[in-house]
Amino acid sequence: MKTVASFLLLSVLFGQPAEARLPLSIAASGGIAFPISDFANLVKTGYSAQGTISFNATEMIELYLSAGGTFWREDNDAVNRVLSQSGEQSSADLDIRFTLIPVEIGAKFYYGLLAAQPYIGFSFGLYFLELDVGGAFTDTAGTAVVPTERQSFSKTALGLEAGFLVPLPGQFSIDINGKYRAIEDTDARFLGKTAPLSTPLNARRIRFITVKAGLKYSF
Repeated sequence: MKTVASFLLLSVLFGQPAEARLPLSIAASGGIAFPISDFANLVKTGYSAQGTISFNATEMIELYLSAGGTFWREDNDAVNRVLSQSGEQSSADLDIRFTLIPVEIGAKFYYGLLAAQPYIGFSFGLYFLELDVGGAFTDTAGTAVVPTERQSFSKTALGLEAGFLVPLPGQFSIDINGKYRAIEDTDARFLGKTAPLSTPLNARRIRFITVKAGLKYSF
């Protein structure tokens, strides 16, 4: 009996499956942020970084919490094209710094246990935005300076994404991801109150697509 009891005790202590793991993972990624629609008339392509903590609800469903930052600078060539097409006689020399810090919760749905696992997903987030605007407009009457101004605000929005995981040796994988977001800014803060123009320079819809690559570690 002692031998049997000893065997059972050792089985309980050391007989757990070798592959048993926590359903958690962490990831860090970075890439580029493409402004689209009206937003592309104000800023150039920017860059983005993100950190993520994920929980595998099932083998095919992953829930996550993420935070990061996305950054853009002014595109004076695009602004001047808009002004010219609108019949304005002014030219712009702006200094715009636009920062977006998203805090998001979301879900990814994997649809194949393949070597490279494709997925689609969605998220809901609170976006903290900071806009620094300055510069000047020049026309035949002279130069009108845009007073330097910082505006901070926050908005909520949904995001849609797709991507795939490429497994690496060990518990690592590469995550390739593309994501679309559209943030409604009803206050139209981009130069809406300061530009001496009949054409409003603002982005009521801050739309952009991020394309990122990152490294994921599963516990």
